[in-house]
Amino acid sequence: MKHKNTFTKFEIAEIKKLINEKVESGTTAQKVVRAKIRKLYGFYWSDYSDSKHGYTVGDLQDLITTKKIKVV
Repeated sequence: MKHKNTFTKFEIAEIKKLINEKVESGTTAQKVVRAKIRKLYGFYWSDYSDSKHGYTVGDLQDLITTKKIKVV
C-alpha cells in the first residue's frame, strides 16, 4: 500500500459524502471529486483495487468491514 489506510470517523464520514457526490456527478466532475478525496484525506481507491469501474460508499464500507481500512 502506497498511501494512508487509517482514518478518523470524521474523515470516513466526509469521504462517504464525497463518494456519493462523485457517484451522482458527470465524468468531468467525478475527476474533481476524486482529486479532492485524495488531496484532503489521502484516500486512493487504487490502493485497494485495480478495477477501473469506480467505487461506491458500499465499497468503502466493505474495506472497513474487512479491516483493510482502519477507523480510529
